[in-house]
Amino acid sequence: MSQVEALGIHRTAREDTDEQENDGIDDVLGALADLQCRMILSETSETALSASEVSERCDMPQSTAYRKIDQLQEAGLLEERTRLGTNGNHSSEYTVDVQGIEVTVDEDNGVDLTVTTRESGDSGLHAASTQ
Repeated sequence: MSQVEALGIHRTAREDTDEQENDGIDDVLGALADLQCRMILSETSETALSASEVSERCDMPQSTAYRKIDQLQEAGLLEERTRLGTNGNHSSEYTVDVQGIEVTVDEDNGVDLTVTTRESGDSGLHAASTQ
């Protein structure tokens, strides 16, 4: 496992910020709310898997595995790497890129989502309070 370092990306998404900043939080929370995404995170937490292997281990159609992998990558929770084949063929494999996720709520910043990645450290995301 790689050393945890600080990523240094902090986005504040409150009512006065743009929608793009809120999307990062929505992407992470949406992926975590999805059972199949959580299954993929669990299966790829110890070893990198190809989409076919994810499909098999998580008992889901390959098309669903690809869709969920894309969702997890967009949320920054899954990393794609290249698997070098001995026969010269290369394929993609996927591994969890997250060490931990912390959600806090405070009056000034609304919802604060901190994602600590394995390679990169911590990425602070902030969302508006919903009232």
